[in-house]
Amino acid sequence: MKTLTAAAFVAICSLPMAAQAQDWTGFYGGLQGGIADSDSGLVGGSDSSLGAFAGYNFDLGGSVAGVELSYSDPNKTLTGGGDLRDQFELKGRYGVTLGQGLIYGTVGYLHADVSTGGSTDGYLVGVGYDHMLTDNMFIGGELSHNRYDDLPGGGNASSNNLDLRIGLKF
Repeated sequence: MKTLTAAAFVAICSLPMAAQAQDWTGFYGGLQGGIADSDSGLVGGSDSSLGAFAGYNFDLGGSVAGVELSYSDPNKTLTGGGDLRDQFELKGRYGVTLGQGLIYGTVGYLHADVSTGGSTDGYLVGVGYDHMLTDNMFIGGELSHNRYDDLPGGGNASSNNLDLRIGLKF
């Protein structure tokens, strides 16, 4: 995962930066895909996930605040049995603009169903970077730590996730 993280960081940072500042205000949405590295309470190894996201940003002139809702199927196997499925995340984002780019931090709430019945709630913290390719199309990456609390049957779990994103601003 470290090699993939480094490669994604280098690829995103090598994108050309335009001198003109981007206006980040507005609705946006897109698709994401990535990998999750199991930390605790999950069967070891890396799992892939696919999902979608939508949100709204407020450009504050040099910084951006926003809120985002996302869905993914994390396909993570719990050590106590069952898989995490249908994960929803509601998160706040705050960052600074760098030409056509936005580097941000995020924190939020997550909810996932468990295949053996029940569900779990938790939180996430992370960092990310989005880069505008055109006035309304962007690509980016986000690295987050997800914590799942009060799993059915007891216990907690956590994972580290790297998602690559492509989206449109409306």
